[in-house]
Amino acid sequence: MPCRATSIIPADSIAPATIPTEATMRTVRNRATLAPMADWQQLVDEFINEFDSLDMTPYHGRPKDAHTNLAHSQYVASLHVDSESGIPHLHIVVNRVDMDGHVNNDHKIRERGWMAADIINQRRRWKLPKDIRDRHRHQINDACKAALRELDKFTWEGYCDKMKSKGYSVMLRHDKQGKLVGYTVWMGNSHFKASELGVARNLTVTKIEHTWQKLHQHDGQRIGAPSGTGLKPDSQLSRPVSATPDATKPKSVVERYMERKAEQQRTAEPPRYIKDIPYKDENCHIDIPQAIHDLIDREVSVHPDNETATHEDVVKVAMLLFAGYIDAATSMSESSGGGGSAPDSGWGRDKDDDEEWARRCAQMATRMSTPKPKYGYKRGR
Repeated sequence: MPCRATSIIPADSIAPATIPTEATMRTVRNRATLAPMADWQQLVDEFINEFDSLDMTPYHGRPKDAHTNLAHSQYVASLHVDSESGIPHLHIVVNRVDMDGHVNNDHKIRERGWMAADIINQRRRWKLPKDIRDRHRHQINDACKAALRELDKFTWEGYCDKMKSKGYSVMLRHDKQGKLVGYTVWMGNSHFKASELGVARNLTVTKIEHTWQKLHQHDGQRIGAPSGTGLKPDSQLSRPVSATPDATKPKSVVERYMERKAEQQRTAEPPRYIKDIPYKDENCHIDIPQAIHDLIDREVSVHPDNETATHEDVVKVAMLLFAGYIDAATSMSESSGGGGSAPDSGWGRDKDDDEEWARRCAQMATRMSTPKPKYGYKRGR
């Protein structure tokens, strides 16, 4: 019988023991600094509950994007300590099919993970990953500008060496012809493409040498600033995110998600009942508010002498009347054991609102489902 994992498995306990390596020793040393396993289990449950609660419908308008059901699925959580930084973190592996046999939708799974993590970070007053990444980007921007200023002549070898001396590594990317087309700067586990750094992509392969020239011609000016603008010290250009005023801080993923969800709820149209009812060689298209369908469903009834018709048959007759399909409603009432009598020629919608018209249609459908009376003849003596 399928079951769900109820505890966290340390990652280093999965593989068989081998010769101790530096990463293994660092993992063992960090064991003493890890939080209690009960806290990690609580974090797993909290993350899964937040992940399941996210509704992605406002983003894409697809009903199947509403919610996942990880809490009622098989999953394994593994506690892992990063070999480079020694930072503990969790890996969660979930079965695509939940315990009820339904498929968990993995559309936009990365965005769902970001949102769930942001909600937990804000609730626990932890640093948001976006804020940490922005701070790292500012630090790397400063290091790149400093490296360029220290170069008497721009060369890629000199640029990479200067960045390495500052604690960063630069990974150059070449195409099949050996031409340099891009590079990435690494800061621990964080990495940034050149297009993400600087101002107006001025640290990319095609623009970095021009940026080096401008730094040496106008040392101290903001990179890429137009002539005639005021000068600002570098310390002011790369302020930490925490010093940015709240009014100008970019909104987090969760804030944007909640705003869009609230906007959709304000502007969303009431749900509708849509169905095609076959009649002869065509379909009668029913498109009515769900509230009207529910009202009709409550108002109709099946005559006790009608042993053929069901409650749903009479509801269909009433909906056909509401939509104006008189002939189809008459034919359906006949096939369901009713008398088949069509409404009077003067019967129809006048100035009724939808609810009043729905009640009249429900009453008429109930009468049309009444069987014809049976007449008998007595034989004389």
